[in-house]
Amino acid sequence: MGTLGNTDIGVIYTMTSPDSRKALNILENPKIEWMFTDKKLRTVIHLKCKARVIHEEAELKMAWDKLKDKSRAYFMKFIKKTGMAFLLIETKVEEIEYSRPADNVYKMIRPPFR
Repeated sequence: MGTLGNTDIGVIYTMTSPDSRKALNILENPKIEWMFTDKKLRTVIHLKCKARVIHEEAELKMAWDKLKDKSRAYFMKFIKKTGMAFLLIETKVEEIEYSRPADNVYKMIRPPFR
């Protein structure tokens, strides 16, 4: 799943196919988690979030215009002429856990994020 950039650290937008299982899962349970690591796997960022599937056309267009790099949205090559063939998942970060286990570093960050 390609994650797209956004200037707000507390919100992540992700493009996905309209028939993706993840969108159905989020509709059933909006509590999700993300995990990111550095290349050497020494630093771990764990995000606890609440997600929302965006499928209303006006809201999709607004979010689409905010997103700079859409190059990782592989499914866009299957776009239909009948309209937008994607959904956006808006993820609001509720908590960030930062850790470097080898260095015994752990920090929890809650909003507002700065």
